[in-house]
Amino acid sequence: MSIDKTLKSEKIEKQLLSSRLIILIIGMLVGILILIARLTYLQIIEYDRYKTLSNNNQLGIIPLAPPRGLILDRNGIVLAENIPVYTLEIIPEHVKSLETVLKNLQSLLPSITQEDVDSFYKAKQQNRSFDPVPLKYKLSSKEVALFAVNKYRFNGVNITARLMRNYPLGKTMAHVLGYVGRINQKELNQLDKTNYRTTNFIGKVGIEKYYEAQLHGSVGYQQIEIDATGRTISITKKIPPVPGDNLYLSIDSRLQKATEEAMRAYRGAVVAIDPTTGEVLAMVSMPSYDPNAFVRGISKQDYQHLSNSKKQPLYNRSIRGQYPPASTIKPFIALGGLDNNIITPSYKIYDKGWFKLPNAKHIYRD
Repeated sequence: MSIDKTLKSEKIEKQLLSSRLIILIIGMLVGILILIARLTYLQIIEYDRYKTLSNNNQLGIIPLAPPRGLILDRNGIVLAENIPVYTLEIIPEHVKSLETVLKNLQSLLPSITQEDVDSFYKAKQQNRSFDPVPLKYKLSSKEVALFAVNKYRFNGVNITARLMRNYPLGKTMAHVLGYVGRINQKELNQLDKTNYRTTNFIGKVGIEKYYEAQLHGSVGYQQIEIDATGRTISITKKIPPVPGDNLYLSIDSRLQKATEEAMRAYRGAVVAIDPTTGEVLAMVSMPSYDPNAFVRGISKQDYQHLSNSKKQPLYNRSIRGQYPPASTIKPFIALGGLDNNIITPSYKIYDKGWFKLPNAKHIYRD
């Protein structure tokens, strides 16, 4: 009786073990089929998508700023140029505590003012978190060396070489050329953001503003290969930027200087025109101002001093001033009379030295 029970028990256990083994094999086969199906889906169906994502992980696109076009006078003398400067930039995405980093940078480089910080925050709002945002332009060689020694303390902060606008003649050409300044939010909304991705300055007034499209140029790109830490390994592709066009003006800078010197003690304007061609040879408005101050980032105090000055140096009298035309209007009236057949070339009047309107007693003695 006990032997039968033992045999039955062994038989049941074998059947149970066989059943479990079959279920396990089926489960493994199902799992393998699911894994094969998933691999097929990822490797074949989703191949293009994951290939793109993989490339994005190892390749990066860096925009290259185009050099701004030069402005020259009729004799080829440079009136507006680009000079290389060292710029302190921050990539917000790589900084844990932006406020702490800015305070530490101000302690290290005292030339960084609160206005620089305020301008940085404004520019930060106009850029993406992974784009470098300028904090301080035109660092001295001493400041560059000081930061280089302390670079390990500032992750996400770098010094890069950029081109900055410079006006060699300063005040002499201010009202003709105008100046460039940092792009504000209103201007950014009206610009081609792709083409201005690496540009921080735009023409604000004068020639710089009117010919902005020609002077700016087109942005370039370089494709770089990066490792897991984000460091650049190599440049795989490069599309160089297209520099802006150079402009040659009809202005003669030597005549401009001479005119400015003659007007130094006065407030007013002088415009010298070649009557045979209509070219403007000199256009002076006095007093003037230094446009380089606006490029570097003029302080509120200095700007208020200029804007509140009774001499109004920011006012361009040569194109905006309203002055009595005096006798210069007489030839135009005569031409108008001839053009409308009111008078003829042989028409004469008797000039007594004074004039009186019909049925009026007032005598005009001019």
